[in-house]
Amino acid sequence: MKGTEKQIAWAEDLKSKAMTTLNWAKENAPTTKPEEVEMWKSFISNMAAQINGIDYAGNVIELLKLVNFSGTTDKDTMNLISTIKRYGKYYIK
Repeated sequence: MKGTEKQIAWAEDLKSKAMTTLNWAKENAPTTKPEEVEMWKSFISNMAAQINGIDYAGNVIELLKLVNFSGTTDKDTMNLISTIKRYGKYYIK
């Protein structure tokens, strides 16, 4: 990842929180239908890959800094997904 040492540390912390949240989401699909569970897991895996694909620490920070990771895990998940869907186009290539 490119950026200053401080940026990289902050970006890695945000990414770690995002990955923990997405891993939880992957295992806790909002449905029980097998075909929908698979679509959900694919959707979540794609989001994780997009975040991990960001090369610049500043872009990770700008994308994830507004996500409040201090709520409940399900709220964190919806907040994270909403933020990525809304602002990801600016930071994810």
